[in-house]
Amino acid sequence: MTHNRNCPPRGNTLRRLEFPARDACGHARQPRKSGTQAALDRCIPATGWEHLNRPLTRGLNEGAALCLYPLMSTVLIEIRRAKAADAAAVAETHDEAWRNAYQGIIPGTDLEKLISRRGPAWWDSAIRKGSRVLLLVFGDRVAGYANYGRNRARSLFYDGEIYELYLRPEFQGLGFGRRLFTAAWRDLGQSGLKSLVVWALSDNDPAVEFYRALGGRAVARSSERFGTRVLDKVAFAWRA
Repeated sequence: MTHNRNCPPRGNTLRRLEFPARDACGHARQPRKSGTQAALDRCIPATGWEHLNRPLTRGLNEGAALCLYPLMSTVLIEIRRAKAADAAAVAETHDEAWRNAYQGIIPGTDLEKLISRRGPAWWDSAIRKGSRVLLLVFGDRVAGYANYGRNRARSLFYDGEIYELYLRPEFQGLGFGRRLFTAAWRDLGQSGLKSLVVWALSDNDPAVEFYRALGGRAVARSSERFGTRVLDKVAFAWRA
């Protein structure tokens, strides 16, 4: 058999032993692909972060759609107690969450002081001393934390208190905050603390809306000084 000079080289002719269908140049014809497979060939595999940020990136990948395989079902989302080895990750989460929540509310220099005081050494000490710190871990990354215990305000007749509940900015709006809140309240309930209070700065609109959406009832108001600025805060409460 002679080779058509107008055709490109065939390469390894041993592959002809598979007897595929061939075109006029002697090359194997590719089987017709289903519509689904053809679409997948034209798309870009999505990462876990692109799944999370899909609402923010819709329309930005024209001509090459993201392949939104069910990755979220394969990523472990875990809520567990913090260990001393988690101190650096908790400090980093605290830093990111506080900057996102309080820039423009707490004066800049005072915010920097508050964040710098809560570095890895501070969290390591708190965890080793038995502070209740729950982590929400997404894959191998700490996405958020909750710090809680007995109610510190004697004027409020509630048993437990969530002192802090924060998520990194990219994990907000996904229901993870609700998961952390529920897990912390469940842990308090198992310790016999059947009612709960949480304080939030009145100017922190996302936090106020979050606790209201969880069914919190505003039960008290107070204020806190940050440098030269005095900010109002509100207490939300729940009973079992």
